[in-house]
Amino acid sequence: MAAITGTLSECCAKEIRHAGEASGTVLKVGDLPTYVSYPRGEQAEKYDKILIYFSDIFGSMHINAQLVCDWFAAQGQESDLL
Repeated sequence: MAAITGTLSECCAKEIRHAGEASGTVLKVGDLPTYVSYPRGEQAEKYDKILIYFSDIFGSMHINAQLVCDWFAAQGQESDLL
């Protein structure tokens, strides 16, 4: 597989699995399904940032990508996964 930076190795398509269940929701932004995760509890009162996360080759509806967004939301940032 060729890329602008050169040949990609096997590790570029290797998946690192996260454990858990997604806690966000899927909303439509235009025609694009978008996973949204909001801060909860104490973090919800003080969030003032939105993180837009563009997914990797596995796509935005992949559980790993959603769990990464949930982690950012737990740190106090609304996370939108495209």
